[in-house]
Amino acid sequence: MQNQLNYTNILALLKAANQAGTAKADKNQSVRPWQAERSGQFRSDQASFVADIQESLAKGLTQSLGAYLRAAFETTSVSVTQMTFREALEASTGAYFLSLRLQESPAIIQIEQSLVFPLIDLLLGGSGQGKTENREVTEIETHVMEGVGKIICHEIATAWGTNPTDCEMIGAQGIAQLQRLMSANDRVVVFQFESKMAEANGHLRLLMPGTTFNQLLRKLSADAGQGKSSKASANSRLGEKMLECAFPVSLGVREIRLPVDRVLALVPGQVCDLGIPVSQPATLIIAGRDAFDANPVRQGRKRAAHLGKQKITTAERTA
Repeated sequence: MQNQLNYTNILALLKAANQAGTAKADKNQSVRPWQAERSGQFRSDQASFVADIQESLAKGLTQSLGAYLRAAFETTSVSVTQMTFREALEASTGAYFLSLRLQESPAIIQIEQSLVFPLIDLLLGGSGQGKTENREVTEIETHVMEGVGKIICHEIATAWGTNPTDCEMIGAQGIAQLQRLMSANDRVVVFQFESKMAEANGHLRLLMPGTTFNQLLRKLSADAGQGKSSKASANSRLGEKMLECAFPVSLGVREIRLPVDRVLALVPGQVCDLGIPVSQPATLIIAGRDAFDANPVRQGRKRAAHLGKQKITTAERTA
């Protein structure tokens, strides 16, 4: 039989099919270079917390630095990104750096020179329109900038809901000193802001180690969850207390109207016609509000009411 397959032919066909499948998979597979800033992207629940913190910090810097400088100082949030410490420093060439201790870990404030010298000019009594200079900040200018750094530290602690003592400024640092604070490949979270004052504008950045960021974010998430739990518990306790409250309840007939002359003519023993049919039910009144149609009945030696149709107020009917 010429079309009959033997064992060798079957193995050859299977091998050819496997090779074709592998080639197809390799063709469809795309290889992308690894990027540090893509690792550990924010989850959706984290993103909302990060956005709130970023916005809160921007508002705090606007108000506090504006009051300290006694001039208009506007800060807006730009972005929050993740990258290696080396990449963060390479993107900050020529900037002014302040190191700080945040939750017992190093962190860095970076201010562009286009903001630094106008800030110094304003703090020294100028108009805040100092020109950007391509030089190092002097020792006196560094001392002047310490006040700005302390305010930024305070606002960072406030935005993250931590104790102000958990964020302390160390001082101005050069690139060589900064490189000893963290490893080049350590992941950092970069909070970037844009600040404007007078005719000057530039970027202000906060470089925070990824471990510190995750620690603070977990604490903030836990505090938020605990707050919701406490609120639910408080509502539950309020409901239990409400069940123990007593409300005045009466059974009566509303809106009985009699002419004044008939009221003045009333005498003991007289039967007064109220003008209401006997078949009309009375009203169960709870805390001054009509609740149910009800008929007076007796339960043993106690007075009671047999409830009928529930009353609907005008407001409830409109709603």
